[in-house]
Amino acid sequence: MSYEIPQEIAYREKLLFGLDEVMFNTKWVVLVEGYFDKVRVDQALKLDNSPEIKCCSTFGKSVSSVQIKKLKNKGIDGIILIQDPDAVKDTKKIAYRLN
Repeated sequence: MSYEIPQEIAYREKLLFGLDEVMFNTKWVVLVEGYFDKVRVDQALKLDNSPEIKCCSTFGKSVSSVQIKKLKNKGIDGIILIQDPDAVKDTKKIAYRLN
């Protein structure tokens, strides 16, 4: 028996909302789960006017290798991972993969 990942989930693993805001002079990216998390972080930290730090959303609590590669290709120095409390175990796994 084989299991197929639904196409919408597989496609979502390739996306990073806000990646287009990350420029050559961006040093840090705050990585959050959802669209509204990103909007709130942008507002709270006033990231619209900060080229050195930006926020991206993964559209879920997991971070795929494709998403990690996209961030690395942007040349950032570090990632600040902020996720919901229900994702503590997954967050630890992601942090080890990012090292």
